[in-house]
Amino acid sequence: MNYIEVFEAGQRKARLSPASDPGLECWPDMEMNGPSVLEITLPLDNEKWQYFTSECRIYAAGREYILLKPDNIELSRDGKKLIGKVTAHESWLLLNKEFPGTDSNGISNDPHNSTPHWGTVQILSGGTPFAGCTAGSAESALRYVMQGSTWTVGTVDVTGTHDLETEKKNRLQNVWEIQKKWGGIVVFDSIQKTVSLRSEDTWKPGYNQQSDRCNFQVRYRKNLIGLKVTESADIVTRLYPFGYDDLNIASVNGGKLYVENLTYTQNIYADVYVNTTIYDPAELKSAAEKQLSKVCKPRRHFQTGKSNGRKLQAGVVDLRTLPGYEHEEFALYQMADLIDEGLGVQDTCRIIRHKWNLFQPWNCELEMGDPLDKVEAKIALSATFTSNVQTPSGVTTLSLDGLVNSNRNPVYSQGVSCIDAEGTLDAWQEGRCDNVDEDDPLTVNLYVPPETVRIHKALLRFRLLEFRAYEKGAKSSGGIVTSSEDGGGVATTTSDEHVDYGTISPLFGTKTYYGDTGNGGDPSHDHDMTHSHDMPVHYHNIEIPEHSHQINIPPHTHELVFGIYKSTKPTSVTIKINGIDRTSQLGGPFHADQTGLDILQFLTIGIWNSVEIWSDRLGRIDATAFLEVKRSVSPPPAE
Repeated sequence: MNYIEVFEAGQRKARLSPASDPGLECWPDMEMNGPSVLEITLPLDNEKWQYFTSECRIYAAGREYILLKPDNIELSRDGKKLIGKVTAHESWLLLNKEFPGTDSNGISNDPHNSTPHWGTVQILSGGTPFAGCTAGSAESALRYVMQGSTWTVGTVDVTGTHDLETEKKNRLQNVWEIQKKWGGIVVFDSIQKTVSLRSEDTWKPGYNQQSDRCNFQVRYRKNLIGLKVTESADIVTRLYPFGYDDLNIASVNGGKLYVENLTYTQNIYADVYVNTTIYDPAELKSAAEKQLSKVCKPRRHFQTGKSNGRKLQAGVVDLRTLPGYEHEEFALYQMADLIDEGLGVQDTCRIIRHKWNLFQPWNCELEMGDPLDKVEAKIALSATFTSNVQTPSGVTTLSLDGLVNSNRNPVYSQGVSCIDAEGTLDAWQEGRCDNVDEDDPLTVNLYVPPETVRIHKALLRFRLLEFRAYEKGAKSSGGIVTSSEDGGGVATTTSDEHVDYGTISPLFGTKTYYGDTGNGGDPSHDHDMTHSHDMPVHYHNIEIPEHSHQINIPPHTHELVFGIYKSTKPTSVTIKINGIDRTSQLGGPFHADQTGLDILQFLTIGIWNSVEIWSDRLGRIDATAFLEVKRSVSPPPAE
């Protein structure tokens, strides 16, 4: 494409090219897992300049660009010439204007949290996977995050099982969080509106596995003008990984605390890998092995260019416009052979940055090989400087989750320092985990030193867990029932009817013969003896005198039954900072885990700040507070 098109509200407003617009220049600049920008310069007297507005769309190099970002338009004078410069960004940047979920709720695949608060993203490996996806996969997380957007998910072939939990982060931030956890290369297609996450290990466009060669070659005396090689020889062959709460991998690694990679050298160079966001030993081992595969051999970064004493200028000639070289296609992400016999370079590596003149494509710059970890490199330099400064206990608290740093012990309270002319930029975190109820909160105490110039960042994270105890009960082998002392009383019997006991039978029979009396008479006679008794209604009062029963229970013990007892989780969580309830200002009360509550405005410099996390019922809370502050080199003078 040898032109640029500018659209607004779906209608084309202008088409620009060097033939019709003298002085026009256009430079696309794309970086793997980084920004994608388009720089355009144009004389201000060109009538087409008016169409570069905040909501226009610019189409160039097969991509769509926007201007919705600060400092995108720059005006300058060069003598009598008035020049306008536009820095447009690829339109996937608009994903930072969208949030996952609905206008009132976030997203969660936890069956117990079907209506999360707005801004919450909770995609758990133990939850319900996205339709057609594997639980805990990057594709499941990415499809949940992109649901409801005009963008769709393309190809996802990275592996691994992780949770994604964020708070008040836009779609684009969540995409980068997924890339950070699962790894891989984020590939945006701003024309088709798709986002993919490709595996660095298996996705190698331009590489022929059978011939072990690439379709494109960068070679001195062919198309290479200048080359700068940066090599890191800091090799690690044995890595001790630690996760959350000092988690290790011994249980899934044959009892060993470390992993090894001796593919480059048989020498043992040990170091520590800390990632406190990992809770599972198998996941921790996998992450450590992936990290070790990158640092077990020297890393090389190649930047093509010709030095003019200040910077590298265009260093690769694009020969595709010449006969016989049409097949040498190359682009960002593609694999290429890089050869410079004079520098001893013969590598197959990935193009990780591509900048070129849109109208003169042979004029271009490439970066290849292992990406330079720009931010991490600065921290590594600081770690080298401060690693000799240890606390009295001999422990250097230098840590950055997911990075490898030397001379560091894994501890729960971790930090790192960077030094400049203004002072030190210190970062650390404090954590605590304990049971809570409606009367007993979890308290995290944060000290902000008096020499603090300003607080850069203060984030609170907590997880809501089940109440936990370590005894399930006490054994018992019977007992004695004890009656209590009682006063006396009167027990009364009653009757409300006549009782007839019947007729008594004759006592002597009916014809009793006693023999001759001597008087010649006959003494034989009968006696009728029938009679009855009537029982009238009556009562009996029985008096029970006051008394008590005393039962002796001999001294005895009960054996404890050990085990882990679990109960309810915290609910309606509230937060007090320095005694003041800040729940509503932070978006609470909370019923789910939180990963990034901004508490900066509530902290006071020069004191111990108390952060209390309350629950309305029995449960357990695991909380961590992260601080990043700028401190002056020397304490402020006393007043």
